[in-house]
Amino acid sequence: MPQIPGSACAWSEAWLNRPPATTYTAFILATLQNSQPIDPMRKSRVKTKLKNSEPALITCLHLMDASVYELVSLMGFDGIWVDMEHHGHDLGTVNQMMRAARVGVSDIMCRPAKGEFMRLGRMLEAGAQGILYPRCDDAAEAGEVVR
Repeated sequence: MPQIPGSACAWSEAWLNRPPATTYTAFILATLQNSQPIDPMRKSRVKTKLKNSEPALITCLHLMDASVYELVSLMGFDGIWVDMEHHGHDLGTVNQMMRAARVGVSDIMCRPAKGEFMRLGRMLEAGAQGILYPRCDDAAEAGEVVR
């Protein structure tokens, strides 16, 4: 699947500087033909920074408005922590917040309540890049989490 290069500003500038008689369709096709294919799997900013021994800037939002997640992700935070242990977020709401955050660059890190193994899998399926499992007591419980 091709990717249209650059930001919205670069796209607008390219459109304004196109050859005079170029139609919009011809412009789109030429842009897509000259673009590089994208990797379908989004790379984790938090994981990359941790591998490079760099600090990752993660924030926790206590609001349920998806537009706030979009805004924070566009601000450049490495991750957004969604606390599903202490808040009444359901999976549908969290799914909307994750989708909004994908507009920007932030990873979504979800924290389920202790022992919510089925919900944990659904968080990953919805697009969470990481799970913050609370109060893991021993190796047996850790094994249960990753299974």
